[in-house]
Formats: sequence, C-alpha cells, structure tokens
Amino acid sequence: MVRRVAAMPELRAAQTVAEHLVATDAVGGRGWTLGPLGVGAERMVRGVLRPPHGSASGALLLSLAPAGASAASTALERAARSLEQLASLQLDAPLRELLPVPPIRHGTLEGWTWLVQRQLPGTSGERIATHGTPAARDRLLASSAEAIGRLHAATAVPLGTDLASDAWVWARVRRIAQLEPSLERSLSAVADRAAAGLAGRGPAGAWVHGDLWSANVLLGMGGDVVSGLVDWESAGVGEHPCQDGVHLVLMTRRQAAGGSYGDQVRRALAEPDWSSAEASVLARAGLELTTAEARGIPVSLPGDPIPAESGILIAWLRQVVENVARRPALAQDRGWVEANIAEVARWA
Repeated sequence: MVRRVAAMPELRAAQTVAEHLVATDAVGGRGWTLGPLGVGAERMVRGVLRPPHGSASGALLLSLAPAGASAASTALERAARSLEQLASLQLDAPLRELLPVPPIRHGTLEGWTWLVQRQLPGTSGERIATHGTPAARDRLLASSAEAIGRLHAATAVPLGTDLASDAWVWARVRRIAQLEPSLERSLSAVADRAAAGLAGRGPAGAWVHGDLWSANVLLGMGGDVVSGLVDWESAGVGEHPCQDGVHLVLMTRRQAAGGSYGDQVRRALAEPDWSSAEASVLARAGLELTTAEARGIPVSLPGDPIPAESGILIAWLRQVVENVARRPALAQDRGWVEANIAEVARWA
C-alpha cells in the first residue's frame, strides 16, 4: 500500500489519488511510496511516487489541484492535453527523452484534478541563472536553446504572413486591451510595430514550451547538458520559436539583475546589447539580428527569420496572455499591470 502522509486536506487528496492509481494498476503493481509532498499556490500539490524496491519502473511525478475553474486545475488540464499531443508526434528518441511524454494518467477524483507523468532526471537550472557565473549562465542558455531547438526544428512549418500576424499579434493585443482599455491606443501601436516585421515574410510556426526559463530546465551531471524540460501547461502549436528564445534570454537576465519582466522587455527593445550567447539563442529561434555575433549561426528552421523587435513584442504579448490565464488575479493587480503591460505598451 501507499505510505500515509499528514492529514491536511491537500495531502489526503494526494493519498487518495495515489491509492487509486495503485488499485487500478495504473502504475504497475503495489509497493509504491508517496512522498515528499509540497503544497504551492492555489493549493497545487506536487509529490513523487517512488516504485517498490527492485522495480525497473522509474519514479513518477504526481500533481493535483482542486477541480473546477481554479487556475491550477486548468493548468493541469492544459499540461495533460499538451503532453498527449506531443506524445503523438513522430519525434526522435533523444528528443522524447527530454519530455515527460506520454502522460501516465490524468483525470478527476473526489473533487481534485490530477496528472501523473514520468519524473525526469536532473536538477533545476535556476540556481545557475540566479547565482552562477556569467560563463555558467551562458552555458545554460546554450544548452537550453539547443534542447528546445530540437522540438522547434522537428515541428516547424512556414506560415502565411496574415495568419501569423493575426494569431501572434492582433488577437492577443485585443485580449490585453480588454484587460486595460486605457492602453488601447498604445497597444495598437505595439501591434503595428510587431506586425510590420512580419510583412512580406513567411515565418515558421512550431511547438513551443511557452514558459522556458531556468526553473523548467533540468540539467544532468556536470550542469552543462539538459536532461529534461518540464511544466508544459503553457505549450502551444503554430507559435513562433522566438517565444521560447526571447523568454529564456530575458528571464535569465531578470534572474541575474532583478526587476520586472516588463522592464527587461522594454530594455531589450530600447537597447538590445545582446551578448554572444544571447544572440546565438535568439538567432537559433528564428530572429534576424544585425550583431556580428549572430552571423554564421546555423538555424534549422524553415521559413523566414523575423526582426528582433517583432520577435520580442510577439513573445511579450503571449507571455502577458499566458500569465493572466495562469493567474487571473494578475489582471486586477495594478502594480503588475503597470510593470508588465503599461511599461512596454507606452514604449511603442
């Protein structure tokens, strides 16, 4: 049987789901151990299911949240859908090993939405991004970009300009303007600038992670090789790969220097000043850079590259929409709106 844990409601729920998995033979027999467990924002519970001693099975990651309209429950449902779709793709074995696919099982039980997936090996790259040397951060950027670049290259297809412009720019600007009507004119100017860079081009659309930053990158022994990419609730198909590249670069900058994400976006637009490592990440993600560092970098994406300014704005628009989807209360947080929406919108 599964080992009992503390009798908090969230932990009792995890116990119930774990026992259900064992009883239905979803994890392959008895003797599994539940723990350690942690309760995060919006009562999201995460824990590890460890196989019985001597089993050839690997550990599993159990996540659950109160079912219904909660952001945490929605995130689990989105992650499950994304992982199922990714599992259906014809991806090579080395790439599949980096992804927690297919999801082992997911569902709803006694008022809780739950997801079980393979626990990937490695440790989070967050400490390197926050406290590492510049050289270590550059290696983290390079290895992360190489890993996600495999998915981009395997799933990318050229898109028409009009389709890309509407999906990546105008549709998201309209959604953000509904959140903050006072910025409608500024957001329209942002859209004009972002869409202008797509004119006459056939950019590539691909599967993207959608929240690629150091905390979602697992590193193997030595810290230079990516062993896994986790937390796929913001993933999407038909998106420009620059969304992952820009987010990775700007979040790494933010972790090292602090400040809001919106401040990093505005600084990148006003004074890019990319390092060689950053330029390499962005060029591989389909951005057209003029810096000498980006020249000669091999890019394995179909379609045309797009200007860096357009790519930064496209990535920012999706991050705003995704952040509000994950945490709806942010739309009412005036400080967050000012720092992460208004600061960038007024730049245009």
